[in-house]
Amino acid sequence: RVKVDELDELAYGMLGYFAGKTGTSAPVALSCPGSPDRLQCKAICGGMGTSGTCSKFILGEGGPESEKIDFGKEEMNEIKDELSTCERGDVVTLGSPQLGLGEIERLSAMLKGRSFKKPCTVFVPRKVRDEAHNLGYTAR
Repeated sequence: RVKVDELDELAYGMLGYFAGKTGTSAPVALSCPGSPDRLQCKAICGGMGTSGTCSKFILGEGGPESEKIDFGKEEMNEIKDELSTCERGDVVTLGSPQLGLGEIERLSAMLKGRSFKKPCTVFVPRKVRDEAHNLGYTAR
């Protein structure tokens, strides 16, 4: 059961990391508040793929074959502490898993007229990079 009322993409990524780390080979049932959107599901998958052997999840209660886990603020803080390995980073890295065109559009809109203070690397498929360039997202 997910015991966090409001989940953003970061929280969904930490949920996925926790589920992958604590889960076994059985699908993990994730009872999230509301319905995660595509980006939030991608964050869950990215976190799960990073942390362990569990690679399947079911949104909702699942069935008798699924594993139930509890994820609350305490677990979220533990994961955040585990993944925060330095006080100051030297580079900003985005795109694990790789960003899609919609995410590049969103990032471009968020950064319009602004820039990173540190070097930034963004991982995207070649096709997405070309489409983003043609649509003017990389020029903002």
